[in-house]
Amino acid sequence: MVFLALGGIGLSLAIRELPPRLVGFGRHASHWKNHQGEFLNWGEGTHSSMAVSRLPSGVLHYHNAGKIQASSESRGLLLQRMLGHLATLLPMQASQSVLVIGCGAGITAGSASIDSRVEQVRIGEIEPLVPQVVAGCFAGPNFHVVRNPKVAVTIWGPLPFGDLSGCFPEGLIFGNSAGPAFR
Repeated sequence: MVFLALGGIGLSLAIRELPPRLVGFGRHASHWKNHQGEFLNWGEGTHSSMAVSRLPSGVLHYHNAGKIQASSESRGLLLQRMLGHLATLLPMQASQSVLVIGCGAGITAGSASIDSRVEQVRIGEIEPLVPQVVAGCFAGPNFHVVRNPKVAVTIWGPLPFGDLSGCFPEGLIFGNSAGPAFR
């Protein structure tokens, strides 16, 4: 039993940290060996690995699951902000509360939070590192969303994807992967 414990300790000391390029680009890391950017932050979270990189031009990228999920580049930024601003196009009662599924870089939630008609934004995130680290790196593009008093971040376990009405009975529900779901 003692040998098994010592072997486990020895093995854990031998395991090195994942290189940031592998965390950021996953199985395609070898294709990005000449990547000109720098990794500002990377880490192994509870449920996923994430990274934030910056290109020499200043463009930020949020990587999760070995892919770029969000960017401060104008093409990606406009799409993420448009999704957040959809709340402003709907009748007043429907847009007072917004639930954003997945924090990511916080750009969708940040765009919804700056509308004066939106009273509350809830962000449901599975990975605790994302709102703590990633949203802070994107504070400019996301309008400092995690520090906004109208915004509440909740770390969720497994989600009841079939029906979110019990989690958020009123307002709008946004999820970047599947698009907005209106109730």
